[in-house]
Formats: sequence, C-alpha cells, structure tokens
Amino acid sequence: MNWIPSIPVIALTVLQGPAVAQPLDPRTEADAYTVYASLNFKPGVILMRETEGPQYRACSDFISGLSGEWRQVAQDFRDKNSRTWLLQPGAQGFEYRLISKAEIVADNARVSKQYGVRPPQLAPERIQYVALSAVGFNATRTKALVHVERRDGFNLVQLIRSGSRWVRDPKVKGECGGIV
Repeated sequence: MNWIPSIPVIALTVLQGPAVAQPLDPRTEADAYTVYASLNFKPGVILMRETEGPQYRACSDFISGLSGEWRQVAQDFRDKNSRTWLLQPGAQGFEYRLISKAEIVADNARVSKQYGVRPPQLAPERIQYVALSAVGFNATRTKALVHVERRDGFNLVQLIRSGSRWVRDPKVKGECGGIV
C-alpha cells in the first residue's frame, strides 16, 4: 500500500501542465530588444511571437563548449531558454510583425497537405518568418548570445556591445549555423 501516498503528487504534476509563457517586457528587457534590432532584419519582418532556443544538437554542443568570458553568457542563455517568452509588439529599434507558433504550425500543415509528404522549405506560399531565442548576457551586459532561425537556416550569434550598438564579436572563430 506504499503507492497510495504518491497518487496526489502524480495528479498534481499532471494538472499543473506546462509553464505559461511570460511576456518579454521591452521596458525591463530593453537590451534584448536592442540585440534583436541589431540583427538587421528587413522592415516588416515576421517574427514568431514565442521565443525558441536552438533545436539542433550541434548548437547545444557549441554552447556547452564556450569558455572564458563566454561561459557566463552561455549559462544565462541556457537559463533564459529553459522557458518560452512572448515577444511584444512595438518594441524599440525595428519594424516587425508577430505571428504565433500555432499559426506557423497550421500553415505548415496546409502546405504539407498541398505538396504531399514534405513541402519545399521555401515554397513561396509558406509564411516566411524568423524565430528568435531569448538572449543570454554576461553580468555586465557587454556580451550577448542569440539564436536566429529562418525557413532556410539558423545561426547562433555572439555579439558584443560597442557603445549603444551590438555587433558581431570579431574575435569569435566559428559559430553554430547551417542550412535547414
């Protein structure tokens, strides 16, 4: 009869469900939105509303291999991307439109049905969007790490603060990226 006390714990775990995504507030996370703006998207870019960390093992291995000053950034990146954040409309720095992950999944299903088993990645009628991760920073917020994924590829970008701007770190030798 030892199993009876554990039933409420199991039920509670099931009833809690997944963590609810929190808004990524542009007022308290202005640095994150400034990093996003530094990625030089075309005006009106469509961003997936929900943040999403790297989906590829190569990027996880790359992040784990960061050392020196980047180790702290990597840890903050992992911590922030252990949950989903909701990007907010009208944040500073660049013009964008938000679309939910559910809308993207529905669009993928529609195009898959049209083309059969696997549609071309860049079918012209597919929604062309960019998915961003949460941004990891060092304690002084002078280094940042962000994952960017498009229909055709992905990159893990290491940036450093240069005045009020964020630029790619010229000292970085290699990065995680590829074609989907």
